[in-house]
Amino acid sequence: MATHKLSKSSKKNLEGVEDIVFLIVSRVLKKSEHDFGIPRDGGKRTPQRQNNLFHQRPKVTHLDGFKEIIPSDRVGMGYLYIR
Repeated sequence: MATHKLSKSSKKNLEGVEDIVFLIVSRVLKKSEHDFGIPRDGGKRTPQRQNNLFHQRPKVTHLDGFKEIIPSDRVGMGYLYIR
């Protein structure tokens, strides 16, 4: 099995995320049979960028970037959206 590693652009796109997220992505990539990268919006987003994605059509996210979210193990990806 080939060992893949994150490119410079993928590392840049992960800037600002929690260290554990970076470590998990790096480890998964090393063990993966498939090479993959982190797209521009794959890491941490500013509230304004998130809001732009929220208003984009077709809809790419249900979070607008400005309303509060709280951690929750009961909803989706571990976050509960507060309207």
